Amino acid sequence: MENLDANRPKETRDIMLRWIVTCVLIIVAGVLFAVAHFSFDDPASAGKTILYSVASGVVVLGTAGVWVSYFAERLAVAYMAKRVSDFNSTLSSEVNRLEQGVSLLATASRAGVSHLYYQEAIEQPERHDAAYKNRIAHLLKKRNSRIRILAIAGRDFFHPGKDLALEDLHDFARHDTVEVLLLHPWCEAAVSRALREDLNVKTLGEYTKTQLYEDVMRSSRTLVPWTEENDTKIKVRLYKTIPACFLLAFDDVCFVEQYHFGTGGRASGKVPIAEVRNVSSREAPEEEDRRPTTYYGELIGHFDHMWKMAEGNELNQELLLEMDSPSETFLGCFRQSVFYARPDLDLELTQGAAGEPSQQHGGRISPEGALSAPPSESSS
Repeated sequence: MENLDANRPKETRDIMLRWIVTCVLIIVAGVLFAVAHFSFDDPASAGKTILYSVASGVVVLGTAGVWVSYFAERLAVAYMAKRVSDFNSTLSSEVNRLEQGVSLLATASRAGVSHLYYQEAIEQPERHDAAYKNRIAHLLKKRNSRIRILAIAGRDFFHPGKDLALEDLHDFARHDTVEVLLLHPWCEAAVSRALREDLNVKTLGEYTKTQLYEDVMRSSRTLVPWTEENDTKIKVRLYKTIPACFLLAFDDVCFVEQYHFGTGGRASGKVPIAEVRNVSSREAPEEEDRRPTTYYGELIGHFDHMWKMAEGNELNQELLLEMDSPSETFLGCFRQSVFYARPDLDLELTQGAAGEPSQQHGGRISPEGALSAPPSESSS
């Protein structure tokens, strides 16, 4: 409004000037008409015709030119004002986005997050981008460190032919300590996740064919021989809590991928992997500025707590055989997990150990895992 008010006197002057010019043109045209009328008696005189034409041209073309130029100028000014306004709006939006980006980078830096890795093309066979794989390969070639791995199955590390370097990790374990935590395939957390990833699982036999179970067993078969080697410093335990994240931790940096139940199916590769530094500024000149970041410390604390909780579940040949041929204890855990995770299957938990109440849920799942119909009233 201030700009409009400031331009109003100029606009008024322009209009008044154009009215004056218009009046002058009309007067000039009138004089020409008068001269033509009184100077030539013959109506068909060429001079009279020329003067009439000139007078008409002065009135029509001159007046039109004055006012057309005025409105054209007004439209041009309005158009330029709109373009300037749009440019200012776009510039303001980009500045805001830039400020948000700078703020995000500053916050990430304070937390110790130095990089995000994400393979956008989920359909590609390799779920990790090249930068992440190259970074891991570089770190595995370093020595005098300690590696902690927390995963569901760790298939990218312990399955031959997968994305990450299996031999590099095995070689690393011959020189430095490697601690691995994998999900126990017969705990409630594993069964719940497998049922989320594959909604068609209804029996014990189907569960042992799920991707989760097969991945954990395959990794375990790779790791058991490693733990039995005299020249390796690898320790493997199985945890039984809900998987919260994938974590690969070195002494100076770690990589974390948050786990979700998500939209169903395999969630792996659909969430970015964050690289988190151990210190706030690796290039800091002052030693006191190189303090541990809270995020890194929390992640290491998470691993250490789960490592302690998994004490007594060290992976060895005996435990591997038990996972491959589940005991009645594992079967009972499976039944209970299915009972709570999939109430739509209409199951019944069979009588447990002495003193444990049975839980009715309409149907029954046998120790072999076959889903059977609920008992009829006539059979009782």
